[in-house]
Amino acid sequence: MPEANKTGNGNDDEEVVVDGELLQFREEVAYLPDEQTPFTGVADKRYENGQKLSRTNYKDGRMEGLLTAWFENGDKEMEGYYKGGKLNGPYISSWYSNGQKEEENNWKDGKLDGLWSVWYENGEKGSEAIYRNGELISKKEWDPDGTPI
Repeated sequence: MPEANKTGNGNDDEEVVVDGELLQFREEVAYLPDEQTPFTGVADKRYENGQKLSRTNYKDGRMEGLLTAWFENGDKEMEGYYKGGKLNGPYISSWYSNGQKEEENNWKDGKLDGLWSVWYENGEKGSEAIYRNGELISKKEWDPDGTPI
């Protein structure tokens, strides 16, 4: 059975790293089994082949800081920043398996805020949208050859 492991030099403020499969969620708050205190630390998940699938930071049971995920071959799939369990800051989601970035956007307090860009697998831009406080302000789109739609 997977276990929680402390890493560091023996101090109380050491980073706690656990197998992410251990976490239990109660009303959207993460806990270790048989614990009443929300989890603070890092949760790693792995593919069956041992390759890292994701690394998520938690504070008081909610995602906090950087979340990163990888494809099974080890290439980065996505990364995003969280504050108090909500997306907050740059979010680069879904690189294609060929390494081309698929989309990039920005969040503020869990709502889209700013530029959202999407690319085709061939590297051509597919769309750009501007959001303010979660509301779409404007949007442009292109076909895979770069022609405006």
